[in-house]
Amino acid sequence: MKTWIKATLALACGGVAFGLLTSLQTVEPLQPYPLPFTSQVPGDINVKQLNAFNQKQQFDQAQRMFDIFAWQAFVGLNWPALPNGQPDPSLKIGQSSPNGVVWESWKHDYQVYTANGQPPVLNAIKNGKDSHTVKNTGNTMPDEVEEALQAFTGPLVDKNGNWVTYEIRMSPREVNYLVDNNLYYVQGQVEFTGKGNTISFPAGVYNGDIGAIEVKAAWRILDPNTDDASRYFTTTGDISINNPTQFSKPLVKNDVLLGLVGFHISAKTQYAKQWIWATFEHVDNLEVPPLLYKGKRLMPSFYNPSNQTLPVNIEPPLNAVVPGQPIASGQYYNGWDPTLVYQPTQAFRMIPIPTDKEQLNRQVQAALAKLVPGNVFQYYKLIDTQWPTDPSALPTPTLPFDAGVFPNSVTNKAGGLVTPTYLTNITMETYFQAGNEPAWHQIEGFPQSADTQIYGTESCTGCHSSAGVAIAYDPKQALSGTNPLYGIPLTGDFSWLLQQKAQIRK
Repeated sequence: MKTWIKATLALACGGVAFGLLTSLQTVEPLQPYPLPFTSQVPGDINVKQLNAFNQKQQFDQAQRMFDIFAWQAFVGLNWPALPNGQPDPSLKIGQSSPNGVVWESWKHDYQVYTANGQPPVLNAIKNGKDSHTVKNTGNTMPDEVEEALQAFTGPLVDKNGNWVTYEIRMSPREVNYLVDNNLYYVQGQVEFTGKGNTISFPAGVYNGDIGAIEVKAAWRILDPNTDDASRYFTTTGDISINNPTQFSKPLVKNDVLLGLVGFHISAKTQYAKQWIWATFEHVDNLEVPPLLYKGKRLMPSFYNPSNQTLPVNIEPPLNAVVPGQPIASGQYYNGWDPTLVYQPTQAFRMIPIPTDKEQLNRQVQAALAKLVPGNVFQYYKLIDTQWPTDPSALPTPTLPFDAGVFPNSVTNKAGGLVTPTYLTNITMETYFQAGNEPAWHQIEGFPQSADTQIYGTESCTGCHSSAGVAIAYDPKQALSGTNPLYGIPLTGDFSWLLQQKAQIRK
């Protein structure tokens, strides 16, 4: 229990009198993570308990419910798996399984959103741990660890000059919904919406089944000379970056050791129509305790503490330009060259991790370390969890800016009155973390010609609320920004995959 003392300055009768008024408040300690660890991924939160906390104005306790939900999802998804992808009850999180962990058996987005919109042959996809291979990377190309670029921006370069790569996987219920409704290709989406249907992914249930869940993993190549792999969840994969529309040269690397550095979890639940968003990072991303590895100080993956004058969160240059080196004759590219060793990104977190998250992280990390000697998952931490405080709240209109709608036009862009306003992962939204920025970055439809400044990074809910679904396509017309035509924000039910990954059936 804590005691808070409040002092008040009293002014009276033309003289100054100092009175110390004390009031005692007892603050309930926040709920700890419920041990022992289990493999159950939660379907939803306990709404009855949430309402009780809100009625008592115990908002920290309400937030803690969602943070525990996030950690339970992380534990369950990273539980050792059986050959069929279900959690192995004979093992504990952190122990090794030839079948990988649970989420590694989930389907990649490209296995569902297939090349040329052809029907997925899901029963032909092997069970158990799926491969981690980077190939044909790009926003609209089928691949495995499928993104070599961050969303809507560029590559993240680690301390060794290597690019971070990404992959997206979906829960079985989300996959079934997409396939059953022919939403995995553009014409199927147009037919679906043309019948008056709206996208509504299946929702998870408290003490019941999970609903639609999307996970996004960020991987970096581990160098045995500078990286202690015993501190990472690792896998071995191949990299084949070869998309001439985005990259100036191909890059091929086989059998590289990849370490997990970031992990997004988004879950649709009965309570959270705007989904629950949780993001985790490796503890060594931006700072490392005084540790030696092979006789040298272990360094952070994405921050150089020896050169604090470097500008932060700056995208690598386009056109294959290395700082200080001229462009070779005839070598002008409208893209990046993954074969070059770029200057490492100096990443910086613009919004600190809240202290209540740090406290919960320490508890869970200690329990994981005690559970299994050398447990790699003790080296991961929750950054924050974003959730709707009022799922029934409609989005706030964004225009006009001066009509009393700001700041709600930012904080309630998606509806639901989500908290916290911003949520980012340093490995996935590095270049969105700008701080002071033009208002149009955060406000849908705000005129880009205006120079109004606000503070912003990015919001998982706010960004994904902009996702749409195909509502029209004319095969007789050339492909353009309006062909296919996508619906207004919120029509994609917070999944960018419908708009970014679905291809035209040929």
